Amino acid sequence: MPDDTLEDDIAAAAVVNAARFLKGARFPARREDLERLARQEGADEDALEEIRRLPDKEFRDPGQLFAALGDETKGL
Repeated sequence: MPDDTLEDDIAAAAVVNAARFLKGARFPARREDLERLARQEGADEDALEEIRRLPDKEFRDPGQLFAALGDETKGL
């Protein structure tokens, strides 16, 4: 369906937007650590909102973080 493709594109763009402010993240990291880093890196409000949607847990590595970011954007 065309709507699904558009929603998938929007979700992917949201992940990329948030991810670009998390390049210097040190792991393990909690959501609060990631939000702080993103703010320091000049993240816009949309990126910060994506990070705030992450589960309140410790992420062991970038793969776990980006999997969670992808999961959080599926509801868009």
